[in-house]
Amino acid sequence: MLHLHHSNRMERLADGLARLLAEPPDDPFRPETVVVQHPGLARWLEIRLAEALGVCANVRFPLPARFVWEVVRAVLGPEVPEEDPLERGRLALRVFALLPELLGEPPFAPVRRHLGDDPGGRRRWRLAVRVADVLDRYQVYRPELLEAWERGAEPGDWQAALWRALRRGVSATRAELLRRFLERWDAGAARAAGALPPRLAVFGVSSLPPRYLDVLRAVADVADVHLFFHNPSREWWGEIVSERGRARAAAADADAAAYLESGNALLAALGRQGRDFLWLLHEAETPMVAHEAFEHPAPAAGASLLARVQADVLELREGPGPEGDAAVAAGDRSIAFHVCHGPMRECQVLRDRLLELFETLPGLEPREVIVMAPDMERYAPYVEAVFGAPGEGPRIPYAISDRVPAASDPLVRWLDGFLALPEGRLAVSEVMGLLAAPPARRRAGLDEEALEAVRAWVVAHGVRWGADAGDRAAAGLPPTALHTWRFGEDRLLAGYALPEGPDADVAVYADRIAPGVAVEGELADRLGRLWRYQERLARWRRELRRERTLAEWEAALTAALDELLEPAGDDEEEAVQGLREAVAGLAEEAEAAGARVPVALPALRLMLAGRLGEGRAGVRFLGGGVTFCSLAPMRSIPFRVVCLLGMGDADFPRRARRPEFDRMAGRYRRGDRSARDDDRYLFLEALLSAREVLHVSWVGRDPRDDGERQPSVVVGELLDYLDRHYRPAEGGGPLRARLVRVHPLQPFSPARFAGEAPAPSYDGFWLPAARALAAQRAGGAADAGERLPEPPAPVTELELARLARFLADPASGYLLERFGASPEGDEPLAHEDDEPFVLDRLAHYRLCERLLAHHERGVPRERLEARLRAEGALPAGHAGRAALAAAWAEVERLWRDRVERWWGTPEPPREVRLELDAADGGTVRARGVVRGRVRGGALLRYRPGSLRARDVLALWVDHLALCAAGEAREAVFVARDRYCRLPPLEPDAARARLAALAGLHAEGRRRPLPVLPERVWAAWLAATKGRRKGRKPFPRAVDEAVWRGLAERLEAEAARGELDVGAAAARLWAAAPQALWGEAAREATRALLDPLLAVAEVSEGRG
Repeated sequence: MLHLHHSNRMERLADGLARLLAEPPDDPFRPETVVVQHPGLARWLEIRLAEALGVCANVRFPLPARFVWEVVRAVLGPEVPEEDPLERGRLALRVFALLPELLGEPPFAPVRRHLGDDPGGRRRWRLAVRVADVLDRYQVYRPELLEAWERGAEPGDWQAALWRALRRGVSATRAELLRRFLERWDAGAARAAGALPPRLAVFGVSSLPPRYLDVLRAVADVADVHLFFHNPSREWWGEIVSERGRARAAAADADAAAYLESGNALLAALGRQGRDFLWLLHEAETPMVAHEAFEHPAPAAGASLLARVQADVLELREGPGPEGDAAVAAGDRSIAFHVCHGPMRECQVLRDRLLELFETLPGLEPREVIVMAPDMERYAPYVEAVFGAPGEGPRIPYAISDRVPAASDPLVRWLDGFLALPEGRLAVSEVMGLLAAPPARRRAGLDEEALEAVRAWVVAHGVRWGADAGDRAAAGLPPTALHTWRFGEDRLLAGYALPEGPDADVAVYADRIAPGVAVEGELADRLGRLWRYQERLARWRRELRRERTLAEWEAALTAALDELLEPAGDDEEEAVQGLREAVAGLAEEAEAAGARVPVALPALRLMLAGRLGEGRAGVRFLGGGVTFCSLAPMRSIPFRVVCLLGMGDADFPRRARRPEFDRMAGRYRRGDRSARDDDRYLFLEALLSAREVLHVSWVGRDPRDDGERQPSVVVGELLDYLDRHYRPAEGGGPLRARLVRVHPLQPFSPARFAGEAPAPSYDGFWLPAARALAAQRAGGAADAGERLPEPPAPVTELELARLARFLADPASGYLLERFGASPEGDEPLAHEDDEPFVLDRLAHYRLCERLLAHHERGVPRERLEARLRAEGALPAGHAGRAALAAAWAEVERLWRDRVERWWGTPEPPREVRLELDAADGGTVRARGVVRGRVRGGALLRYRPGSLRARDVLALWVDHLALCAAGEAREAVFVARDRYCRLPPLEPDAARARLAALAGLHAEGRRRPLPVLPERVWAAWLAATKGRRKGRKPFPRAVDEAVWRGLAERLEAEAARGELDVGAAAARLWAAAPQALWGEAAREATRALLDPLLAVAEVSEGRG
C-alpha cells in the first residue's frame, strides 16, 4: 500500500517516520530503507531519529536512482548487472572512447568541426561529459526517444548514431530495464516480495522522474511504501499558476484563463517543481492512504511577519485576508533584507546580525543557524576571514560544507600541479609550489624554514626554469644550460669545491660556470635534498608525457604518489588515500565501461578533476556550529535562523545553459527537472524552513562607484508580495523601506557604532577606527595612540641604525616597532621564473652598484662581463651588451665627476656609545658602528642612484653620533644627481640634536607621526633648484612655500584616489588622509628635518 504523508513542517514528517520505525519489523536484522534526495537530509534525519528513538542504527539512506536500480535488479534477476554500465560517469568514458572511431562517419561532421585540432583530448572529454549528461537524462525522462533510435530512427543524426554505438555490447539500458520491470511486474511480484523490505520510506523528496514514481507504485503492491512529502499548503495547489503563466494563457485563450487559479502568488511563482510533483503523485489511479500533519505557523495574534507569510502559503491565500492583520510591528525583523558592497561585507554584516540574534533570541545556539549561498566556494574565503579571524571578540563556531576539493584540500592542488608539469617549464615557482605541501616537503627532507632558505639561494643564483639545455632547446632557444636547474647545480658544486680567494666574486670556471656563494653544513645538505627532489620531478615530467590507458595511469600515478609524498597523521593519510582511490575508481569505471583506449595527460587531468569533485556534497554538513553550505535540493531542513547570501540578480536563480543538441530543451513535460525551477523552489523551501528569522543579503551596491545592483528576481517577488499585503504598523510608506537595509561601504563606518546605521555592529576590532574617523569628521585629530596600550617600557638602548631606519619612514617604523608588522611584507622574490630580457630600474641600479664596487678594486670590464654572463645576470645577446655598456658609462661618470674627489682609504669601523637625555628625564644609551671611507678626515658614502631622504638621514644620524663623541668632521653623501655635505658640529650641539631625534623615535612609537620624509625631501629639493635659478633666498627649512606646494599636491592626489605616500602611511591614514598635510604633520616634519636642512649643503655640481 502507498501511504502519502503531508506536512508543511519537516519536523512533523520526521516524527511520523520515527513512529513508523518504532514499530517492530518482521525481521529485526534486516536494514530499514529510507530513500532521500540529498546526503545532507540523511544526516539531519539520522540526528532527528536518534533524538526521537534513542538510537538510529541499521537504517540505510539510498538516493532514488540507486534504490530504483536495486528494485529492478531484485525483480529481473541476473539480467540486470550489479552496476549500471551506462551510468553517467561510465557513459562519459564510453563516449570518449567511441568518438575517435565515429568521427569519420557522415552524421558526425558537426562533431568534427566542434572538436577541431584536439591533440590532448580536452575538448573530446568535455564534449563526452556534456553528451553523457544529456543521454543520462534521456534515459530517465525520454526513454521513448532512445527506443526509437535503437529501432533505427533518424539515421542521419549524430546523437542517434552515437547511442546505437553505445548500445552495442550492453545487454540492456536503464530505460529498457525500467520498461521490462513494469511489464513483468505481475510475474515478478512474488519474487520481489521476498527480495524487498516489507516496508520502506521515501522522505522529503520534492521531485522524482515519472518512471521512478511508477516503480514506487509497483513496489506498493507488495510492501508498505510511505512517501513523506513536504507540502507547503494544506489546500490542493496542483493547478495554480503564476501571474506570468496566467498572462501567457490569456494571450492564447482569454476565456480559459478566467478559470485559472493563482492561490498564493509566492507559491504559484516559486513552486512549479513541487506543484508538478504533487500532480504526478495524484494523476495515477493507484490506491493511496493520505496522512496529514499540517501545523499552523501563526496560530495566535501578534505572530511575526515570517510566520504570517508561511501561514499565507499554508492556507493558499493572498495576504492575511479581510479578517487578518496586515500591520507589521516596528520591532519585527523576522524577515530582513541586507544590501552590501561585496561578499566580504555580506559576511561582516551577517556576523553582526548573528551576534545580535544570539543576544536577543532566547536559547539560540549556533547549530540552529544555517547559512546558504548559490556558490559557497565563492564565499568560503570571506567566511573564513570574518568568522575565523583571530581576536578577542566573541567567536561563533562554524563549519563550511560543499567545498571544492581543489580549493580546500592542499593535496588535491598538489596532484593538479604535479600533473601540470609537462605543460609547464619546470620553473622555480612550480617546483616550490609542489614542495609547499607538507607531505612533499617531508619526502624531500625539508621543513618550511629550509624551503625558504633554498628558494632564496636558487633565485639569487639565477635558476629560473628547465631541467637542462635540452629543455631550452625544446622551447626553441639556444641549447645552453643557462638559468636551468643544471645551471644552478653547476654553480652550487663549483662554489662548494673551488677555494675562495680575493677575486672569487669575479671568477669563471671552465669558461661558463660562475661559482656560487660557497655553502657548507646545513645549507649544503638542504640544497642537495632540493636537487634530488627536483630530479625526481624532472623524471616524472618526462614520464607523464606518454599516453596510457586508465589502468596504466593508475599504476603510474600510484607509484608517483608513493615516491613523492610522505604523509603523516590521519588527515594526511586519508587525503593521500583519497587521491589513490580517485585514480583507482577512474580506472575501474573505465574497465566497467569497456573504455580501454589511450588517454593523454590533458584529458586525464580533466577526468581526475571531475572525479575528485564528486562525493563532496554534505561533507561537514551539520558538523557543529553554524552550518555554511550551498543551496542544494532538499536543504529545506528546519532551522531557527536561515540566512541566504549572494541573492543578486546575476547569481540566482542560477542559469544553466543546456547544450544546443539537448532534445529536452524547450520541450518541457511535467516532471522534467529545470535548474531555474529548482532554484526557485529552493528559495521557497528556505522561506518555509526558517522558524524565527530569515536573513537575505546580496551585493546591491558597486564597491567602486556605489552604483545600484538589482536583487534576484525571487527576492523581488517576495518584496512585491510583502508590499502588496502588509504595511508598517507605524505607517509611512511601503514595507520594503523598513525591511531593506543598505549598509555602509566600510565596516568602520561611525554610523554602525552610533546607532545610526541599519544594523548595529558588534565587531570591537573596528570600533577604534570608527571612533578616530568620527573625531576627524567632527574636526578633531585622529590619535591612533589613544586606542592602543602603552609600549611595555620606554626604549633605553637605541641602535643608531634602528633610529635611522625609523626616521626614514616613521609610519613603517611605528607598525614594525609597535606590532612587529610591515604592510609591505617580506621582499618578494620577483620574476623568479623569468630570466632577464631587459633590466628594470631596480636591476639596473643593482648592476651599477656592483660595477661601482668592482671599479674601486680596478677589476677589468671584460672580466666583469664574463662573470655577469656566466651568472645569467645580463640579458642575452645585444640587449645584455647594451645594458652593461649603459651601466658602465653611468658608473664611470659618477666616479669621475663625484666620487673620485672624495675617495680615500676605508676607515676601520668606529663603535660609538653615547648617553642622551630623554624627554621624560631618563637616559637613552645610543650605540652603533659607523662605517665609511675617509679622505682628509671627511666621512664619505655614495650610491649610484639619486639622493634620497633615507640616505641623508642615515648619514645625519651617524654624523651627529661622531660629532657628539668628540670626532667632529665633515660628512659627504655622493649620489648620481647631487651630493650633500654636512659640516662639523660642536659635541654639545650634536648631542642635543641626536637626543631630539631619539625623542621623535620615542614619540613615534607611542603614536604614528604623520611625516613623509621622501615626499618632503623631494619638495625641498625642487624648491632649492627653483630658487637657485630665480636668485631667491635658499630655503634652510621646510618653510611655508615648500609646505604649501607639497600639501596642494597631496590633496590633489587624494582627490584622485592616487595618494603616493607608501603602504604604511596609506594604511594608517586611510580614513583621514588630510592629516598628512595638516598642521600637526607640518610641526612633526619640521622637528625632523629643519635641523638637518639648516646645515646641509646640497649641490648638483661636482662638489
